[in-house]
Amino acid sequence: MARAEKSWIKTGFGYGSLQWTHAYFQDVAFSPHRHDTYTIGCTEIGVQSFEYRRETWHAMPGDIFVIHPDELHDGRSGDNTAFGYRSFVVSPQDIAAAHGVDWLPFNKQAVTQDPALRLAVLEMLTLADTPDRAAKDFAAVDAMVALAGALFQNSDNMRRFRASKSSQIEAVIVQRLHDRLSDAPTQSHRMAQVERDSGLDRFTLARMFKRRFGTSPYRFLIQRRLEVAKDLMRDALPLAQVAAAAGFADQSHFTRQFRATNGLSPGQWRDLYCGNAMVAIGSG
Repeated sequence: MARAEKSWIKTGFGYGSLQWTHAYFQDVAFSPHRHDTYTIGCTEIGVQSFEYRRETWHAMPGDIFVIHPDELHDGRSGDNTAFGYRSFVVSPQDIAAAHGVDWLPFNKQAVTQDPALRLAVLEMLTLADTPDRAAKDFAAVDAMVALAGALFQNSDNMRRFRASKSSQIEAVIVQRLHDRLSDAPTQSHRMAQVERDSGLDRFTLARMFKRRFGTSPYRFLIQRRLEVAKDLMRDALPLAQVAAAAGFADQSHFTRQFRATNGLSPGQWRDLYCGNAMVAIGSG
C-alpha cells in the first residue's frame, strides 16, 4: 500500500451483506465499539492493535483478524506509526447459511495465520477489485462457502443445535422480528406488542434472536437506524436532522449510539468516509 499524508477509507458493496473496506490511518484511534456483523480482514501496513475479549491483540502485515458480532473492541496503531488494512463485513446469518447450519462459529484467536482461514479471507478480499458485478456475485458464493467452512473448522464452540420442531418454530418467530425491524427501523417498536404477536416473553425472544443473528434485537434495531443515518450523512444533511429522520431521540442520543457502534463520532466518520479522498471500491 502506498503511503498517504491523510487518513482515508474506501468502501464497496458486494454480494448479500458483504461490504469491503480498504483503510489507511495516521493518528486515528477507534474508541470501544461493537458491530452486529463479522469483521474480517488482513493487515497490510504497520501494527494494528486492539483490545478484544479482555486481551490486547497485535496484527502485523499479513496477519488475518476476525472480530465477532456483538464483541466490544477498539482499534489503534501499535507502534505510533500509520497502519492500514483490507477488510470486509458479513452478516451472521450469511455465515450460517453458507455452512448450512443454524448456529454461529466462534474463534478465540482474533489474530491468526491459520492457512485455511487465511486463504479464504484473501480470496474474499480479492473480489473487491472485480469489476464484473455478475461474476462477482457468483465468485462471492464460492468464497463465502470457503470462508464459513474455515470459520467453523477453527471454531471453539463445536456444538450443534438439532433441527427440531421447536428450533424450526424459533426460526420463524425470530425471522419475523428480524424482518419487522429491518423493514421499518425508524418506526417506534414496542416490546409489549412484539410479545403479544409472538406469544413469547421478551427475554426468551432476546435469547433466541441473539443465537440466530449474533446480537440482541435492540442492538440490531440501532444498527439499522445507523445505516439510515449514514445514508443521510452522505447527503451532507445537518446532524440534528439526520438524528430525527433516522429515529433517534435527539442528536446527543444519535452521537452516543454512533460512537458505540463505529468507534468514531459522526463528524469523524463523515470526514473519513465522505471526504474527497474516499473512493468506492469494487462497487460494480
